[in-house]
Amino acid sequence: MNYVEQAVIATMIHSPDHRQMLLDALTPDDFTLFRDMFVKAKLQHDQGTFFTSETLSGSSGFTRNDIDILAGEALYDMGDIESYVRILNEENTRRSIRENTTILSRMVSNSDAPLSDISGILRKIEDRINATDDSIALTPSEIFRRESKKVRKEQLLTGIDKVDYGLYKDVGLYRGDINVILADSGHGKTQWSQFLAGRLARKGYKGLWFQMEDYDVNTALALYKHAKDACDNVRIVDSVDDIEDIRRQCFSQKHNHELDFVVIDYIQEVYAQGRYDSRTLEINEITKVLKNIAKMLNVVVLVPSQVTISSYNRSGWQLEPKYSDAQWAQVIKNVAHCMTSVFRPNMVESLITTNSLGDVKVKGFANDTYYPYNSVFVKLVKSRRGEITHDRLMVEHRGEYGLALPEEKWNQHQSGDKPF
Repeated sequence: MNYVEQAVIATMIHSPDHRQMLLDALTPDDFTLFRDMFVKAKLQHDQGTFFTSETLSGSSGFTRNDIDILAGEALYDMGDIESYVRILNEENTRRSIRENTTILSRMVSNSDAPLSDISGILRKIEDRINATDDSIALTPSEIFRRESKKVRKEQLLTGIDKVDYGLYKDVGLYRGDINVILADSGHGKTQWSQFLAGRLARKGYKGLWFQMEDYDVNTALALYKHAKDACDNVRIVDSVDDIEDIRRQCFSQKHNHELDFVVIDYIQEVYAQGRYDSRTLEINEITKVLKNIAKMLNVVVLVPSQVTISSYNRSGWQLEPKYSDAQWAQVIKNVAHCMTSVFRPNMVESLITTNSLGDVKVKGFANDTYYPYNSVFVKLVKSRRGEITHDRLMVEHRGEYGLALPEEKWNQHQSGDKPF
């Protein structure tokens, strides 16, 4: 393999026309003998230095004369260069797989090794192999033909026209979608998720709810109130917060009991414990796994996320969550197919008003409009398909019962209705 490294390094040094392409296509891990030289060359290039055999001398133990001799190995045909780059990439992948397989073997033999760590190594191997797939460049016409033959994503239906053919007409509850639900504390991100999960359960869809805060019995009661006899279509997990454990549970559920949607309440409480030095890297890994769950299992992933909006800079309806408020993790904003905001006006004191008859209401988002005190508003703030209209869906907060449609019949005794 050293002769391939020699040819690529020689081309990078002695054929400046191909330099940028090689620096972009390769990483230090693609080299063994010339790793230090590649690192030094890339650093000099990034600093604006035109590197030569003289500026690189000493790296990897090679003198200037040694590097000059390599000039005879340089490649000039683009087809040859691309082939050699592919060889280095694939060999790097094989080295990585060998190393991870060795680690995996030790972990499997160790009865104390957490299954989440074993699962993480397996996925690294899988991801590395998948990353070697050749990408195929297509013309726009070829892409159009491909899309015309593609089966449209299946939409999970709640049975509520305002939700299915209004709010989530184009995105949000389609298989493979990640729907991030934004709300400030107390505004109803969990209750909106419970509302959706209950409605989906009533339609026969199977779900998995990961409980990160509160108690599982409270979620069970909420699902029971929304779905009654169909509430058992949703299984609740309250004992894991590691993303690999979450992933394993999802794959197990899909295999053993079917799975149509997943709720992770809420994302800030999920971790990739002990494997990353910073929360940013941890969130990146978590997001990658969520994308894998949605795509590989063909399920909807609902991700409630808390945002904190300062009342010093915004007031009234300006406190309604926006796309930009999800500042804690740019990466999940990028992969989310849909972002939904939930806003409860009576949580904002300046929006509460009393009319001359003594009726307590909340001020609307338009001038001289008022809504019932218990109103909650839901809207899209990001969509990767279709158009964002910013139309708000109004639901009502009904105490322990949770959220309901304004026209939905409801009796007071329902709030205390329990199955035990």
